Amino acid sequence: MEQKVATQQTEIDALKSEKGGAPTFLSTATEGLKLKSADGNLDIHLGGRFQEHYRYTDDRPNSSKTTPDTFYVRAARIQVDGTFYKDYGFMVQGDFPSSSTGPSPTLQAAYIEWRKVQEARFMVGQFKAPMSQERLTSRLFSDFVEDSILTRFVPGYDIGVQLQGRLADGIFNYQAAIVNGRSHLDNQGRSRNDDNDTKEGVGRITIAPFATQKDSPLKGLRFGGSGSSRTSRASRSRAPESRPSTSRRPSSASLCSIPMPDFSTAAARASARKPPMRPARSRSAASTCCAMTRWTTAPSTPTCRPRRGTPR
Repeated sequence: MEQKVATQQTEIDALKSEKGGAPTFLSTATEGLKLKSADGNLDIHLGGRFQEHYRYTDDRPNSSKTTPDTFYVRAARIQVDGTFYKDYGFMVQGDFPSSSTGPSPTLQAAYIEWRKVQEARFMVGQFKAPMSQERLTSRLFSDFVEDSILTRFVPGYDIGVQLQGRLADGIFNYQAAIVNGRSHLDNQGRSRNDDNDTKEGVGRITIAPFATQKDSPLKGLRFGGSGSSRTSRASRSRAPESRPSTSRRPSSASLCSIPMPDFSTAAARASARKPPMRPARSRSAASTCCAMTRWTTAPSTPTCRPRRGTPR
């Protein structure tokens, strides 16, 4: 009897291996919902977090200059991440916070990563630029409900490519990214294309000397440094070249000139027969730098001469 049961179990296992097995669903309090195939080629995790605040202002001096006391949704994030074909990872995270004008959905992160080699993992998409350790740490694992104000002045979510890796069992870690460079103020680079040709390089190095010593109280001690670099290009636009004038200009220097269109030869001859006229003073910007305007014989460009006593 026992031999017959063992034979049947062997046949059942063989049939499962041929079909590849059905995907299994797992649900845990710490990891959320998970969908995983029997062969391990697909592993999807569904999670998120919710954070609600109440803002209260004591002894408000002027209600028109400060926000009213209110409940508001600080974060309502839904995240889908996982791996496919064991070597590729992905993550898509959306945030749906509240605001005074209504819901404001935001795409926080969206990227695909090649993870076959832990020493060199390649990522493309929208992710956190590797600058601030506080910014790189999720608020789920921080000691406070809010980040410090300094995180507003370091790169956050941006679009680009990144190469990162772990060496010597996690003692040495590095991250190097090339991004658009539009996230310098509180994640302003999220879902925004670049507005110039230059790109920004961001890099970070972390050393954890006691990472391999699991029982050491200093296993979480880390030393790190980060920086960014951006090279500005000169503007490609050229100033329009001025047309050379063939008219005779006065020999005295002038403080300002008013560009005028060229007159035809007939108009120039007609104006030559008339006595010189002194135009009335104008309140324009040109009249502030000179007090008298004199027209040349061919008035293509009137020039201004300083009045006596006017400082040069």
